[in-house]
Amino acid sequence: MIDKNLFLNQGKNSDIIFFKIKSKFLVNLPIVQKFVRFINKYLYKINFFGAAINRYENTLSIFSAKKDKSLYAKFKKQKIFCNFGSGGFYHNFWINFDFPAATEKYKSIQGKKYKDFRPIDLCEANLNLPFQNETVDLIYCSHTIEHLEEQKAITFLKECSRILKTAGVIRLAFPSLENNFYFSKIINEQQNIPEEIKKNSIITSSIEALTSSENVQENDLINEIRKNNYDINDLYKNISQKFKISKKFDYKNPGRHISFWSHEKLSKLSNSLGFKFYLPFYKGSSLTEPFKNTEVFDTTESQWSLYGELIK
Repeated sequence: MIDKNLFLNQGKNSDIIFFKIKSKFLVNLPIVQKFVRFINKYLYKINFFGAAINRYENTLSIFSAKKDKSLYAKFKKQKIFCNFGSGGFYHNFWINFDFPAATEKYKSIQGKKYKDFRPIDLCEANLNLPFQNETVDLIYCSHTIEHLEEQKAITFLKECSRILKTAGVIRLAFPSLENNFYFSKIINEQQNIPEEIKKNSIITSSIEALTSSENVQENDLINEIRKNNYDINDLYKNISQKFKISKKFDYKNPGRHISFWSHEKLSKLSNSLGFKFYLPFYKGSSLTEPFKNTEVFDTTESQWSLYGELIK
């Protein structure tokens, strides 16, 4: 029976959480990050508790391992869960994959290669994820596909479909870029708003959508976006071509936004990617129980993120 509040569910945190500490200093200490990984590797395993760091809200959470494990009750013993683009994520049940960090700070967040995560290049030619067909139960991919060239992201999602079991789910989180341009449109249509605020809204939206647009003369970019009625699709197609804005993956700067995703785009692509359908969600709502622990999942800049799931 389908939960009638499926799309409005706000997560399981009230049932799971023991306590939460808010401290920017604490969550950025490498020793605390190591301690969290230790808790999830050993104390979670013996049904004691789990821990999670949210770098964007500067919180350290301690939650019930037993209650979190109950979210995985329907999965069989031989289960495989994969997180691609894992960052500082660590959970006892999940296998982490990520592109090796380019900075020392991110290295401390990511942990050690082959111990805390497995290195992977999702932009490599002929990508082949290291799993056999239909062997993976769940995939999580948060704020990763926008860093990949569009065709490389499509190849990656097709690979996810290949390795997922029937009825398997990949949960995606990505920035709400369309909404940013909608905000810019609303701002710019009001006569009494100062011109500086109007321009800043366009530039901010543009750089968030396509990082290399920061290299274009601001007035030229603003004029083109206004002329094209704040259409993010036009930024990616015509404007990027006109100003030679790079949409290529840069191995020295992997954090750039170079592709655009939306609920509509993913729903239209879902069948060609090898999935039955695509469901848009809010944070904390999901077709499957594990993703409802929002101390663990959907922690990256949730205030401007979109969430959706492709179902095999």
